[in-house]
Amino acid sequence: WSSDVCSSDLSFDEATRRSMARRAHVLSSLQSAVQDEQGRFGVCYQPIRECKTGDFGTLEALLRLRDGDGTPIPPDEFIPLAEETGLIGELTWILLDEVCTFLSGHAALPVKSVSINLSAQQFLDAELIDRLDGVLRAKDVPASKLKIEVTERVIAENLQTARAAMRRLTGLGLAFYLDDFGTGYSNFSSALALPFECIKLDRSLVSPLGESEKSRLLVRSVVEAFHAMGMSLVAEGVETAEQLERLRVIGCECVQGYYFAQPMPVGEFERLLAENTGGRELRRGYPAGIQP
Repeated sequence: WSSDVCSSDLSFDEATRRSMARRAHVLSSLQSAVQDEQGRFGVCYQPIRECKTGDFGTLEALLRLRDGDGTPIPPDEFIPLAEETGLIGELTWILLDEVCTFLSGHAALPVKSVSINLSAQQFLDAELIDRLDGVLRAKDVPASKLKIEVTERVIAENLQTARAAMRRLTGLGLAFYLDDFGTGYSNFSSALALPFECIKLDRSLVSPLGESEKSRLLVRSVVEAFHAMGMSLVAEGVETAEQLERLRVIGCECVQGYYFAQPMPVGEFERLLAENTGGRELRRGYPAGIQP
């Protein structure tokens, strides 16, 4: 009995040590990347497909990080640490600068807009509006080219501040997406109370579409309700042809997911555009079930 306990304790201690060491490594890499500006951050773009035309007219920009030896650090490791340590604001400005550089340098590409995420920390930043406006002006990017994604969890942390910031930003010509609708945080009251242009349906609503009639009825009612309020929709996490067809029949305007394209660098996106003739469906190298 005592031997088993000792073995269990040792195993727990080793697992804890490894977890703490990994956390320290990721945090150190994150801090160094923010401070030294050595190009260890990069941006990938996940195309969003328009159901009617088959075009990839809009993109979501996603920040990526490599450690000192070039090894990728998964976003689900460094993003929570950035939020916890207050570095998420720096990451957002890095992402915004890269996105605006992309938009200004690739004006010939048929890209209607690119979306980025804002955290609760950004909405509490008194310089948010001026900094966003300043970057757009410096890069000569129309405000209509940039979309801001926020989750209801972010909004709920300071609703009044978020509402005021969103109203001022829409005055600049920016538009907002409500992200992750259907995760348990999001509800219709947020969409009604705030100036959202588009609703992004979470993969938790999309995944069961090929298996459950109740899921199809639920998504149909959600889509119809938002359409009645004058909002468009993007379905996230599309991984199968059946999910795509269900969403098309339901009337969802746009879809995003690994069935078409993983997050990719600019060069890969340009190749995707060249190959996507006539709305032909393309799948870009990730098996179904892999999460972006």
